[in-house]
Parts: sequence; structure tokens; C-alpha cells
Amino acid sequence: MIQKILQNFLSPTFLFTTMFDDFFGNVLRYQSYFVSVILGIFISTFSWLKPLLNNKITATALIGMLVGLVALIVLTLKAMLGFTTVT
Repeated sequence: MIQKILQNFLSPTFLFTTMFDDFFGNVLRYQSYFVSVILGIFISTFSWLKPLLNNKITATALIGMLVGLVALIVLTLKAMLGFTTVT
């Protein structure tokens, strides 16, 4: 009796059917999850920063920080990936 249960448990069809039930459905679901997380982060960040855009001084500072952040990321990636030589 126990031997038959162990044979069924260790059989390749049992492992395949239990581990990979609806595998591709889950993989396709991750794409929509990724998009909704990115949109949620963007919307919440923009709604938090929107009142700062009403004043010209804070809007200029905010745009400057955004440009600086993008430049920092671009230069860091260029140096890490070896697109430019570091002397």
C-alpha cells in the first residue's frame, strides 16, 4: 500500500501535473501584474509631486532633479557596461 503511494507520488506524470498545472496561465498573468505595478508606482508618484508643480521655483527644482537623476543613471550604466573608457 505505502509502496504504491510512493510510486504514484514519485512518478513523472504526478510531478508534472502537480507542479505545472496552469503554468502558462500564471506566466501570462505576470505581464499584466508587472504593467499594473509600474502604472501604480507612476500614478502615485505623480499625484504626490503634482502640487509641487504649481510653484515655478519648486517646478524648476523638481525638473532639475529629474534630469540629474536620469543623467546619473545613464552615466552609471555607461560606465558599468563599458560603453566609455574610464581613465
